[in-house]
Formats: sequence, structure tokens, C-alpha cells
Amino acid sequence: MLTVAPKGFQCLDAEKHCNPCLDAAKACNLNSSCKRQRSAYIATCSKEDPNKGEACSKKRCHKALRLFLDRVPPEFSHRLLFCPCQSVGCAERRRQTIVPDCSYKDKEKPNCLELWRVCRQDSLCRSRLADYKVNCWVTPQTVSTCPNQDNHQACLASYARLIGTDMTPNYVDSSFSNWTISPWCSCKGSGNQEEECLNFLRYFTDNTCLRNAIQAFGYGIDNMQNKNVSVPGPSATTKMGTDWPAGTSEPPFVSILKHPEPRDGGLGKTRGLPEDHSACLCANVWALLPGLALALVLAQHAL
Repeated sequence: MLTVAPKGFQCLDAEKHCNPCLDAAKACNLNSSCKRQRSAYIATCSKEDPNKGEACSKKRCHKALRLFLDRVPPEFSHRLLFCPCQSVGCAERRRQTIVPDCSYKDKEKPNCLELWRVCRQDSLCRSRLADYKVNCWVTPQTVSTCPNQDNHQACLASYARLIGTDMTPNYVDSSFSNWTISPWCSCKGSGNQEEECLNFLRYFTDNTCLRNAIQAFGYGIDNMQNKNVSVPGPSATTKMGTDWPAGTSEPPFVSILKHPEPRDGGLGKTRGLPEDHSACLCANVWALLPGLALALVLAQHAL
């Protein structure tokens, strides 16, 4: 894949090797809230938990990550998560942003359908996964690359809200030119459910909207045509379709029409509104006028 240096994060000195992820960390440290919250989750996610014999407490790490992403403005947090890279060192720093050894990895990779089942049992994970689906996935037949009129910001926000849940996604390696994002799971051992498992995994690994949104952010255009469009929160997008049935190969899509069309295609009666008979009434009156005029003439001769 051919890579081009993102326009939004060009190095001021062409002779120096650019590392936008390092610049993002420096910018965070200059903001008191970002620095405090980032230091808190890094400390929590790096702390060993001797009581459980684990390198860290994933539960506490996830909570600290959610606090960071909830309290720190996207202008800082998104730069850390989606910084564009042109080197392995930069891409590795980006991958390490969420302290993946604690928040992302586990001793073994579960099957993605099992991880999906665990996520569905937790109300927070279930709602945020549904929110991600609504804002980051389009069918192949859709003209736009992202839902809501190519609203890249909504997709990035929904992706960020998944971090700190059982379905926490991350970059799978340090590739900077052909990166892949996935939850910590695989489809090995899926048996006759392998197709269903792969279809679910593609919502992360083969997601055109998510890829375009991250690239647009890196190029500094970040969906400029939608700067004034507000990013919907989880409650606005998960009232319907908060779960994906396990019996289907692809989750259903929630389609909300701004102006619902009548079922009969706009022909016939308009549902819910009284019929307008004014045209018929006028036609009938005009049809009666000649007869009335003749009756008046005959009445005058009779007198």
C-alpha cells in the first residue's frame, strides 16, 4: 500500500523524522486535564496485581481508560488514538497508547463469538457495541462511506467508547502502512459457526468507514463537511437494535429516515390526513351552473 505523509501533521523540519504520536503525547502533557487523566490510567494499567497473580487488574485498567476518554476532549484523546504514522516506531507508540498488555491482551485469545457473548451480557459493552455498529458500519450497497452523511467524527467517537469494555479494540501490530484493528479474539475453533464469526470480526478488520475516518483524521480533514454536525451520544443511537442476534450471519442495520415515505410510494391516499375534496366540489359547482341559468330564463318568460 502506498503511503503519503498526512497533510494535517507535517513535520516543520523536513530533515527530522516525524512522529505525530510523540507530538500528540507532548500536546497532552501541556494540558493539565489530559496529563492528569493519562498519567492515572497508565499507572493503573501498569500496576501489578499480586493477589490474582496477574500483571495488572484489567477491570481497574478498563475503568481508568473509560474515565480518560470520558473526561478528556477528543482534540487530545483522538490525537493519541489515531495519530498518523510513517514509521514502525510511531506505529508502535500508537499501539501502546492504551497499555495493551493489560487492557487488550490476555493469556489466550478467546473465540470472537464467545467474546461477543460476554459483551452482550454487560449492558455497557452491549450498548457501546451497538453504538459502534450504527456509526461505523455501512452495507456494500451504500453510496456513502460512513453512516449519517459520512460523519467520520461519530465513528471515531463510537470506536473510542468501546475502549475500556470487554470488546476493547486496538491495532494488532506495529504496521504503519497496512494496519489492522481488531478486538483480542480469533475465529479458530468456530466449527460450523466460522462464517458467522468471520462476519462479526470484519466489523473491525474490514471496516471501510473506520479506516476512512482514521485516515481522514490523520490528513487533518476529519470530515470537514460535517464540522457543525454534532456527534450522537450512545443514548441517541442505541435505543433500537441494541443487540445482534446470534442466529444471523450479519447483524441487522438500523435505518432511520428523516422523511418517511408512504408505503404506497406516494400514490393514493395520504395516511393520517383527511382527503381534500375541494377540487371535486368546484368541478360539481361548475357543472351545475348552465342548468341553473336555463332555469332562471324559463322562470322570467313564465312571468
